[in-house]
Amino acid sequence: MGLGYVQRHYEEMKVRHEAVISEYNGNRKNTIGLNNLTTIALAKMLGLPVVSSEKETRIDQDSNKRQKIPDICKKEGVTHLDFNDLLRAEGIKN
Repeated sequence: MGLGYVQRHYEEMKVRHEAVISEYNGNRKNTIGLNNLTTIALAKMLGLPVVSSEKETRIDQDSNKRQKIPDICKKEGVTHLDFNDLLRAEGIKN
């Protein structure tokens, strides 16, 4: 697996998630950017989690139009952590 694999997976993800990519939907709020998609594709290839400060989209929101990084990670089978989860996972305490 190399850069070609990440690029191929990234291109497939762009097609699957096109409706919620901000560059394709007029920068609608609560959508992801192409840069986020690249990060998720790389994390998937390397088997690493994605860390962000975002929370999953609420169930009462229109999930076909609004997706955040944790939502796409879940759909792609990539672990998502917020900063506190990362600190706990690494055993870091105050």
